[in-house]
Amino acid sequence: MILQCACCGGNAPGKQWPNQDKGYGICARCFQANIEHEIKVLGNDEALEQALRAYGNPGVHHSTESVHQAMLALGVPMANHESDLYVPALPRVWAVLKAFPTQYANARTFINQADPHKGQTWIDIPFAFEPWWEQRISVGGIT
Repeated sequence: MILQCACCGGNAPGKQWPNQDKGYGICARCFQANIEHEIKVLGNDEALEQALRAYGNPGVHHSTESVHQAMLALGVPMANHESDLYVPALPRVWAVLKAFPTQYANARTFINQADPHKGQTWIDIPFAFEPWWEQRISVGGIT
């Protein structure tokens, strides 16, 4: 469904979020910009949680192009090993990951052994760390 962005008026692909007027949502660019403004300019440490309540989950209720971009929009800590993306196993992360059926089916949990997240449960999403792929493409091919 193509919604209209309540901020910029552009396209906002995604499912209707109950907190928005019918036919309206938010585009990924405005979602991220709103969070950054709230945190950096207004000092609002609860900006992400407030945005999720107001606009829904990235990748579900508004557009993102990939799992990696959805996790960037969520603002969760990330790590990687080569092309595998690692993110904390939080309820909001699982909710967004479900919007990407292939990655959701292949995701596995593990106990993080690296500081500062040692002992926490994280999710390994195979082949989802975009910078690894971008580097391979920029140097003339995948090795």
